Amino acid sequence: MSLAHPHLYGHLGVILLRRYRDAGLTGVEAFYGAYDPRERTHWLEVADDLGVTCTAGSDWHGPDASVGQIGVDVPDDRAARLRAWLD
Repeated sequence: MSLAHPHLYGHLGVILLRRYRDAGLTGVEAFYGAYDPRERTHWLEVADDLGVTCTAGSDWHGPDASVGQIGVDVPDDRAARLRAWLD
């Protein structure tokens, strides 16, 4: 399970990740098209610090929605860990 849009929670996003990591919250949306580089860096650092996987958002919300774009390239090392996490 991944925490989507963690920026919406402010500092509570980090608290939620810490609190629920052992209950299965093992990812955080660090790659999202609306993030500026500073926000992306923050969530990458949080993920690394907590040992959770960086996920990427496309804003696709089901079969009736249009397919969105991530808007950022996920680096190969992060993409490999994300693929393993998805398996």
